[in-house]
Amino acid sequence: MYDNVLLAEASLRRNFQDLRFCPQDSQEDMAASSRRSLTRLQEHLPEAACLDARGLLGQGLPYLQELLLPGGFRRLNSAGFVFDSGRNLGAAINMDEHVVFKASGSLDQAEQLVAAVRALEEEVRDERHPYAHDEAYGYLSYKPLLSGSGLHLGAVMHLPLLHFLKQARPMSLALQEKGILMKALTLADGRNPARLFLVANQGSYRLGDLKIIQLVRDAVSEVSRKEQALQQKAVTRNGQTSLTEQVWRSYGILRYARRLTTTDFLTHWSNLRLGAQADILPLSPQTADELLRFANDQAFLLEGADIKTFVFRRADEVRRALSGG
Repeated sequence: MYDNVLLAEASLRRNFQDLRFCPQDSQEDMAASSRRSLTRLQEHLPEAACLDARGLLGQGLPYLQELLLPGGFRRLNSAGFVFDSGRNLGAAINMDEHVVFKASGSLDQAEQLVAAVRALEEEVRDERHPYAHDEAYGYLSYKPLLSGSGLHLGAVMHLPLLHFLKQARPMSLALQEKGILMKALTLADGRNPARLFLVANQGSYRLGDLKIIQLVRDAVSEVSRKEQALQQKAVTRNGQTSLTEQVWRSYGILRYARRLTTTDFLTHWSNLRLGAQADILPLSPQTADELLRFANDQAFLLEGADIKTFVFRRADEVRRALSGG
């Protein structure tokens, strides 16, 4: 139903009442926040990996989960991430907010994802340390715009034609009037070679959970219709368009490359997925999506590979997946 959506994530933002917001917190407050959250989360997510700042550097996170974290999160000494990969459930600690509960899956599962983050919040709630809350504005955030229920639902979308034809910004401005954020998910250098965008509710003030879900689903459907209409005009099976040529070139490069940087890989991956979705290439969008696990360094960090070999290991894995060797 949502062919352009790679991942949906429900998040619930919370801050401790007795601590200052993260951007202004002292190191003592940040350490207290981290201890509280980690202790409770480890009790209720016993199978989860608990990564502090050093762990975030040494192990990383799956590519899409990493994209949804604040920029520069690795530089935050008191930041952490708790993630149960089996349940796709966890929390970010001291990254903009003291704790952000997260559940990921498909957009069709939005109601279950929202229920999961709300259940996790209740499980780890500590009455000795209540969350910052105001009767008029709801749960408080370091950004006033984000106050309210604290619930946000986001969808990671692949939008190569909206990006290529420079239609992403006009669409973003139109969605903004409806309370929807649409932003490019860029690398650290500010580029967006994968043509990935986040579509999410801007705020949650006076919005119920079901209303937020419907707002985001409607926005995703609107963006998808526009993207698909552009694709149907620009990408054809007879190969008589420049984009179709780019699709086949990227497929050939990824099948035979011996060295792939992250940017190189993501640039060609975007064309690969476009070709798979248009039914031009001999692979499914799901197969293309599975390759994203090699977009960042996490897979190679976990296997203990030498960082100097990552560009070669990435090419090896992608080549193996597409051509068997």
